[in-house]
Amino acid sequence: MKKKNILIAEDSVFSQMFIEEFVKLLDQDYTFVNNGQEVIDILGLEKFDIILMDIEMPIMDGIKATKIIRKDMDYPNSQIPIIALTAYKEIYSKEELLEIGINDFILKPFTFDKFNKIVRKYLASPEETISSIMKDTNYISKSKERLYNLNYIHDFTGGDSEFIHEMVKHFINNTPVLINKIKNIPIENNWESFLTEVKKLKPAFLFLGIEQINSEFSRLESLVENKKPQHEINPMITDIETKSAQIIETLKIDFNIN
Repeated sequence: MKKKNILIAEDSVFSQMFIEEFVKLLDQDYTFVNNGQEVIDILGLEKFDIILMDIEMPIMDGIKATKIIRKDMDYPNSQIPIIALTAYKEIYSKEELLEIGINDFILKPFTFDKFNKIVRKYLASPEETISSIMKDTNYISKSKERLYNLNYIHDFTGGDSEFIHEMVKHFINNTPVLINKIKNIPIENNWESFLTEVKKLKPAFLFLGIEQINSEFSRLESLVENKKPQHEINPMITDIETKSAQIIETLKIDFNIN
């Protein structure tokens, strides 16, 4: 049977790596773009059967891109199935997403079963099902505090230790860089840029089961969205940086990464 062509709009490199690992198992063709404007541009050049659309992206977000596709594009692009990928269910309800023109949505961090079920439904390729995944091994922090929990990634990848190691290494190498970038953004008059960078960083913590920092990200976003002064926000950034460094050191020991 002819392969389907999937367009994936996602600006987080960590999320791209994660999604790609799963989409490979679907044995379909796929293309990544980084924002809604790139979605609009590539739809004029190539044919796709489905779009996985992140909601929060720079330049053009997934909501605006969806509206353009539904209102301004010709058939068949105007009717292409669009699945929203979002960690922010409190911003848009399911009813609001449907009203905008999104067919379905998957909340981050999405489970293997949820992703598989929804994407396959719109691919209309039920002839094969991905083999069941192992759930025997616990990938939980050896630290008594359980700083991270990789059971989710383990289940999602079917226990692919090489890929899990790659994701952990990516987190170790890139998280300090992203946090430092956030620290150096003067928040006043740069609220949107600051939130964009925070939302690029957040998926890695979600996928690695780092619950203590996930809740702090939510509080940080709330402070920024309410345009609180820099002196109220800086301590939280410092706290996230300190805890992230502790988690990184634990991961280095547990995974023998220098």
